[in-house]
Amino acid sequence: MKRYCFILLLCLISGTLLGQARITLKFPENAIGTPLPISILSKEAPQKLGVSIVEGEERIDKTEVQILGDIHGLSINKGATLESVTATKHPSLLLFTAQDNNIKSIELADCPKLTKVQLNKIAQLSQLKLTNCNRLVALMLIKLNVEEFHFYGCDALKKLSQKDFTYQSITLKSSGKEDAQAQAEKKFTKSYMAGQKKGIKLCNAPDKMCEFPGGTVAMYRFISERLEYPKLALKHEIQGKVFLRFTVKEDGSIADIKIIKGVEPSLDNEAMRVVKEFPKFIPAEKDGKPVSVTFGLPIVFKLQ
Repeated sequence: MKRYCFILLLCLISGTLLGQARITLKFPENAIGTPLPISILSKEAPQKLGVSIVEGEERIDKTEVQILGDIHGLSINKGATLESVTATKHPSLLLFTAQDNNIKSIELADCPKLTKVQLNKIAQLSQLKLTNCNRLVALMLIKLNVEEFHFYGCDALKKLSQKDFTYQSITLKSSGKEDAQAQAEKKFTKSYMAGQKKGIKLCNAPDKMCEFPGGTVAMYRFISERLEYPKLALKHEIQGKVFLRFTVKEDGSIADIKIIKGVEPSLDNEAMRVVKEFPKFIPAEKDGKPVSVTFGLPIVFKLQ
């Protein structure tokens, strides 16, 4: 009888924890035993799973740390190394900041009160997802390099600060409002360049971005008309998104085409082949003069 009561109690506790707001931090193995590198703004002391108290200091004792409770603000301290930070459907989170650290992935999704996100000096962030945070009005992206940037349904954004912010691919999606979609695209256009190549002087902040002849719609029409699904990938039902990066030179020609993130060799090669067939772009401009920039492009292979 006592055993059944104990199991029942565990189930009730687990159910209670599952129902609580939580933020999940994942650390590499070598972080175990080190101090927990975060600062929390909260009215009440939150519960932390995956930490221990050693000489009055919180230390990581598992690779996954969960913070439960009504957290109003979370800051990742300088020098921290994390695999990921995830806050999904968090009802009370207002502020998220991270500076001078190494984080591979950040996902903030469906946080109805989140109003400000500030990221500064995160050198190699593989993925940044901001999804359906309907009250997000201030976003600061400073000295940040992101491989995949997803920005969905955050239509309230009013203040966007970008400095030395680059990305390899971007996905923008509003909550159905075309004007909000257009505004988001316009806000992030200046960051559509990344990296530098020896022998080619690249401009990281042109006044006018380069453009495929006829615009983005014409570019994807060009791709769809020439893209051939490789037989090997078709046979094995392989699909996915290939991310490419290339330089658009001052004369509009394409150079230095690279696969940033591939799916499978036959798909990667086909994406590369199609980009090599691109006509000359309308070059980017700075102070009225053509300049070279780097352009990121995702090509999707999807089976019907």
